[in-house]
Amino acid sequence: MTKSRNSEVYQHSPVSNQLYTYKSGRILLPLFVFFTIMSMQLNKKPVIDRRAKIKIILIVFLMCIAFLLLNNNGMIKLFQAKHENRVLIEKKESLEAKKNELLEEKDKLQNDKKYIEKTAREQYNMVKPGEKVYKVIEEE
Repeated sequence: MTKSRNSEVYQHSPVSNQLYTYKSGRILLPLFVFFTIMSMQLNKKPVIDRRAKIKIILIVFLMCIAFLLLNNNGMIKLFQAKHENRVLIEKKESLEAKKNELLEEKDKLQNDKKYIEKTAREQYNMVKPGEKVYKVIEEE
């Protein structure tokens, strides 16, 4: 059952009635070989049933999540580091605000005579010569 046409030889496959081609000594395999192999595997029972596949996929998924969460560079450490970063930024901002207030007070103490007098009277109970200090005692 061979036919010759322009140096090509066509033969019927022993597996099926389809043709495959010999061309200059090389075999060009058609798709029927692939589909034959696939149909043979489809007829076999699966080694792992559907429930077992779902369990395996679930276990692998849970192991991946556990690895991401619990390893040294995991998500928990990342969230802790981000929280610590936010706390440190807030602390830095509050310290910068306090620094600015202290610089303003320093400037006032060096240049503003009225502020110096007010601070001396209130914090250090100082008085000018000839002034009398009266203390008011509140009754309870």
